[in-house]
Amino acid sequence: PLGISAWPGYVAINHVVKNRLASWLGGGLFGFSPYIMAQSLGHLDLILMFYPPLAMVLFDEIAIRQRKDWRLVGLALGLLTAAQLLIFEEIVVGVAIAVSISLVVASLMWRSQLRTHWKYALKSVAISVLVCVLCCGWVLWHQIASPDAPPGLREVASNGLGTDLLAFVTPTSNQLISPAFAQQISIRFAAKTTGADDYLGPFLFILLGVTIGTLWKRYLVRL
Repeated sequence: PLGISAWPGYVAINHVVKNRLASWLGGGLFGFSPYIMAQSLGHLDLILMFYPPLAMVLFDEIAIRQRKDWRLVGLALGLLTAAQLLIFEEIVVGVAIAVSISLVVASLMWRSQLRTHWKYALKSVAISVLVCVLCCGWVLWHQIASPDAPPGLREVASNGLGTDLLAFVTPTSNQLISPAFAQQISIRFAAKTTGADDYLGPFLFILLGVTIGTLWKRYLVRL
């Protein structure tokens, strides 16, 4: 199942970086990341991370490139979103937040393209929403508004999950290299085992800093 996440990661990276080796490395890093490995200990629905990278490709087509038929792109996004909603809804919400922020930043960076791009984007999104509602609207209605729907959002307030800033740089028992002092810190984190999925490590932070510093002129890096 982990390969199901790695392959879409490869596809998404190869969509913007035409380098097979870099795409394979990035896809592997995505599909076997600390997040995926932690969730594989007990949350199988959270290791099927095909939606974020493929949604990124479709939104890039909808908002920026606009080379394909808007009906086909909207249909693909609608079916993809419906599939993810039926697996785990919070992933869709997280992607929606990330896309919304990205679209605001992109619109500020390329104001001149708004006049020529907004119609295609609006029609594609409308088609995707329609397809999504037709595919899984009844399931969402049953969850939220049916007589069997749970009262309120009590679980959100009581499950005690969260994260810690140190979790981004402190390896836990989920990592191959995890010194004893790091584990002593990580055992006090709010999230345990499957929730301890935030580790990025110093290597990725250095790579991120080098990328920003050397490739800042590229619009994708700035975005």
